[in-house]
Amino acid sequence: MRLLRTALMLCALLLLVPAGAAPPQLRVAYFELPGHGEARADERGRQGAALAYFDLIAAEMGVQPVYKLQPLPRLLQRQDYDLVLYLGRTPERERVLAFAPTAFFHMQGVLAVRADSNLVRIRGIDDLLPLTIGVWGDGYRSPLLRDPRLRLEALVGARVVERNLAKLRRGRIQGYYSPDADSLRQVLARQSGGVDIRLLALPEAPQALHAAFSASGRTWLPAYEAALRTVQRQRPYALFFSDYQAR
Repeated sequence: MRLLRTALMLCALLLLVPAGAAPPQLRVAYFELPGHGEARADERGRQGAALAYFDLIAAEMGVQPVYKLQPLPRLLQRQDYDLVLYLGRTPERERVLAFAPTAFFHMQGVLAVRADSNLVRIRGIDDLLPLTIGVWGDGYRSPLLRDPRLRLEALVGARVVERNLAKLRRGRIQGYYSPDADSLRQVLARQSGGVDIRLLALPEAPQALHAAFSASGRTWLPAYEAALRTVQRQRPYALFFSDYQAR
């Protein structure tokens, strides 16, 4: 029954578009997450695997995406978009946005330490308590990083990852928390491989990021959900991301 309703909604949307007309535009907001969504295109005109993957979803939906980079705090303040491409679910965000049921992709949290650090494995909170840890002030924090006993130094604004890594290298902090290991690896790869930095997995399950729709874009959610599942069956995002970065 759910598939039938989705199919009928897709047909109704398509009937609204005259034959030969340009496909409707979908305003897609995203925040910078290296590897997934970039602030600027690289030398080949690419702006991240998530945007390229959504191009496939948009083609399945029959829409033309118009991408707009926005700072993460602004996404909740001004909903001048139809959907946010990827976003972690929180009660605050769910009050103002409609999240797609199926995750766009998952991210695994890691702690970056200097290669000469005595810390080689994180078993639990006791391994983190002696450290001063840099974090992205506006970004997602896993349950482990929400412990009030932790000493966290938050940065906001542009190039948060690069600035935190610079503090780590100078010894001003003893660790940098990234909610997404893949994103952090992309930054380190651009810094001559980041051989002076070691990444330690956090003992937590991966966290899901979902597309989140504004009030004006919610009518597109069923079409998106159906298209996402079709594209995921053809090529999961994790495989797409790996191939995209290897090109």
